[in-house]
Amino acid sequence: MKTEADANDVTRHPHSDKLRPYLCAVCDKCFISKHYFNFHQRSHFREKAYECTVCSKRFTCSGDLVRHNRTHSGVRPYRCLQCDKAFGQSGHLKAHMNVHTEDKPYKCSLCEKSFGQSSHLQSHKRYAHSTGRPYDCLYCGKTFKSGSDLKRHVRIHSAA
Repeated sequence: MKTEADANDVTRHPHSDKLRPYLCAVCDKCFISKHYFNFHQRSHFREKAYECTVCSKRFTCSGDLVRHNRTHSGVRPYRCLQCDKAFGQSGHLKAHMNVHTEDKPYKCSLCEKSFGQSSHLQSHKRYAHSTGRPYDCLYCGKTFKSGSDLKRHVRIHSAA
């Protein structure tokens, strides 16, 4: 675990060559600006005052609740001008644009593959390079590499 002194060290973000001087000691996220670092810190230590009326999930910022509510309402205000696909968050549209540009900035350090989204790189590492299986089935004890694989498997137990 990182110490408070580590948060002041200048670090390199694992997916870029940019210096990220603010490192969160709680979750290891890096920030280039003190403003964003301080804003992020509130997510760990501030009361989650905003509650979703549909599923009771709680948020520290009203804007996060607004974005979350789009998952229930189906509203997708961010539309791709090239293929007309729509998204509930601007960041999801931005990540999607790599499909059209074929930009793949996330490179696997263990092989030659590159990915357009960091989550795809993480999935690749889990499946291609890891032997870990941290997701256990409560019904039969079988283990899985991802939560989605476990969810798919659990259906065989509830389908009977």
